[in-house]
Amino acid sequence: MATPTCVHPTPEALLPVFRSCFTRATIKQLLRTTSPNPRFYWRVFTPLVLLWCLILQRLQHDHSADALVSHLHTGAADALDPDDPHLQPLSKRLHSESTSAYAQGRARLPLSLIQAVNRHLVQTVQAWVAATPTPPTWKGHAVRLFDGTTFRLAPTPDLVSTYGQARNQHGDGYWVIVRSVASFCLFTQQCCGVVEARPTTSESALARPCWKQIHPTPSLSATATLGFTAWRRSRTHCSNMCCCAVKRVRRVPCCAPRATVARSPPAWIGRCSGRAALTPRSIRPCQARRCPVA
Repeated sequence: MATPTCVHPTPEALLPVFRSCFTRATIKQLLRTTSPNPRFYWRVFTPLVLLWCLILQRLQHDHSADALVSHLHTGAADALDPDDPHLQPLSKRLHSESTSAYAQGRARLPLSLIQAVNRHLVQTVQAWVAATPTPPTWKGHAVRLFDGTTFRLAPTPDLVSTYGQARNQHGDGYWVIVRSVASFCLFTQQCCGVVEARPTTSESALARPCWKQIHPTPSLSATATLGFTAWRRSRTHCSNMCCCAVKRVRRVPCCAPRATVARSPPAWIGRCSGRAALTPRSIRPCQARRCPVA
């Protein structure tokens, strides 16, 4: 399985992909599913336009809302919604350079819709990949890479109440610290799932809810940061998952045939990073008492 080269997409190249994944009908269906009583105006900054603006704001070199609204005024997103009943394109209906309308529309966008959109995008891309003549799998398994990290946020009241603030021997700090674990598809490099919690929650504890986001897709996962024993325990109840810690080559028990636990990196890691490849002798049936498939 060859891993594609990671490139930074341009808005012009990404717009056709976005249109093939999301339409006005798709977003309305997701809204009915996730937000039974939404308050949205399908005029200028519709939910479809707002989702594209969130992506565009991240891709542009200038991440400010002013730069985003200026980009919309150029007409670059006029072809975003072919089902728009308005006679004038989006750029002609924007009569002001003010960012308040965009900010208000973004604030009304429910988090449940963002999460549903992410799930829909993952399913759509994986369906495209599975429909290729040679689906990128390892021994029939989709490959997911897991990693955890912490990041700082400004101490707004909502963030402080949700995540708390950093603490040390001197008391509370200034920043809000958030711990997160995410899963990525090795081939498409797409984020398939992400969970967040307070910094007092360990990454191993976040592993199970992250597993459930991609369950029940049969997958091989690799982690280079989480504790191997705790990582193996976190996927005990996901019997169709495979787990591999990217460390030194070493023979360890594994769950066969549907689940594999090994410290040896598999063959695709050997080709990608120059590490030793996983051989059949590196795997033997698991004798663990709680092995779900032993």
